[in-house]
Amino acid sequence: MHIEKNVAATAVGFLLGESDTIAVRKDMEDANCMHHLHLVRDEATSNFVKPAAPYLMTREKKRKEILPAVIRGAL
Repeated sequence: MHIEKNVAATAVGFLLGESDTIAVRKDMEDANCMHHLHLVRDEATSNFVKPAAPYLMTREKKRKEILPAVIRGAL
């Protein structure tokens, strides 16, 4: 029972982007992989910005697709 819960929590966290940290992005840059996900420096503020990963859903898409399914009890 606990294993299934941990696997489900990890999968949901991954899909929602909770495991996507700055350290992970720096490691990808050091490994020279996934160039579209590397940190980008904002010229105006000199801060680093994380580009959105292609598997993440926008807030609007979550409201349109996920919320109705949760309300219906499908998830």
